[in-house]
Amino acid sequence: MTADEHERTRQYIARLDQSRATLAEEVEPDAAPVRHLSLEQRGDLVARLCASAWAILRSREDFPGIVAQRELPAPDYLDKWRTLSARLHATTPTSHDAGHPHNPR
Repeated sequence: MTADEHERTRQYIARLDQSRATLAEEVEPDAAPVRHLSLEQRGDLVARLCASAWAILRSREDFPGIVAQRELPAPDYLDKWRTLSARLHATTPTSHDAGHPHNPR
């Protein structure tokens, strides 16, 4: 690698680091209030947010058309799902799965 290439790479990495720091600073005000919440509290928050969003959608004249729209999953969705599921099952004891309705053992 030439000195010029090394310098360009260093500058590029510095820009990436600055971008990451800037993004972290931007989301911090939104993330800070929920960081300490339990999983149950976060779930309650998400449920309230979804209920509010649903109420907004219901107020629209085009509500039936909006909710009828379906977005297809990404082309690699199934592969990613299988990979994540395999990773979960590789790290989860089988006794955990024993009572699950989709995996009776």
